[in-house]
Amino acid sequence: MDALKAALLLVVAACAAPEPPVPPQLSAIEERIFVPNCTFSSCHGEGGAGGSLTLTPGQAFAQLVSHACNDAQARADGLLRVAPGDPAHSFLFLKLHAIDLKYGGRMPQDAPPLSDAQIASIEQWIAEGAQDN
Repeated sequence: MDALKAALLLVVAACAAPEPPVPPQLSAIEERIFVPNCTFSSCHGEGGAGGSLTLTPGQAFAQLVSHACNDAQARADGLLRVAPGDPAHSFLFLKLHAIDLKYGGRMPQDAPPLSDAQIASIEQWIAEGAQDN
């Protein structure tokens, strides 16, 4: 019975272990944030492309960085989907935080918000120039 308890404790500990931080690199963000949270068929995947935005690996950079927003209010306010070096003028950053509801609701929609660590990784990637890395 003690061996069973020890094995169970190991399983519980492994499941409760915090997720390692996502490096602020687009390849890691695509793989560990966009794919599991954003690229569903009805959202920003190949079949969905909500807001005419696909966040699948290999396409996200061209569709995000220095790209105009589809949202009319965001365009009028001079925002880009991702403004390299400037998270505060990046629509993606604002949508993840739901800072200003005039741009619509928080993303991901109808799902739990991204963790603070995931959002921080995206913010750091933008602040460091939003490289295709």
